[in-house]
Amino acid sequence: MAIIPGEFCERCADDGHENVPAEHELDSWGCGSGGGGFLCDDCCTSAAEAAYERMLSDYYGGSGPVTLQEQYNAASDWKRRNR
Repeated sequence: MAIIPGEFCERCADDGHENVPAEHELDSWGCGSGGGGFLCDDCCTSAAEAAYERMLSDYYGGSGPVTLQEQYNAASDWKRRNR
């Protein structure tokens, strides 16, 4: 991804790392409409991985050992919620 001129990662700035160039624009209305914030590639990847882990946790019903029936029930609930 290309660096966005004049924009810096907001999460890195919150963590005390100033002037990290932004490569991703978070924008629900499309690129360039403003209001979504900016992230560097590392922060964007970390956010995507965390979202994927949350989805897996929701899908499989948590991180503890579960029976096959519990996995099936959790998957059915997840599918029903996301239709």
